[in-house]
Amino acid sequence: MLFGSTTNGRFTGSTWASVFYGWGNLIYMYCLNSISKEFFLAATAGLFIWIGFALWRDTKVYGYSSPLTSIKELIFGL
Repeated sequence: MLFGSTTNGRFTGSTWASVFYGWGNLIYMYCLNSISKEFFLAATAGLFIWIGFALWRDTKVYGYSSPLTSIKELIFGL
């Protein structure tokens, strides 16, 4: 489990909502010049690295054949 927003290590809808809500706040702060371009880019890179790491761990822990299986389960409910 990465940040407490996952269930048994798997991505859930609440995890994605938290990610996009947080990133939306970063975009808003950047547009209002509250944060620098460098901070925005660093936070965005960190977000993508975190998502990639979580998907990679799901693949490894649950024996999935693809890192995108967690996303497929979330969308299609398999």
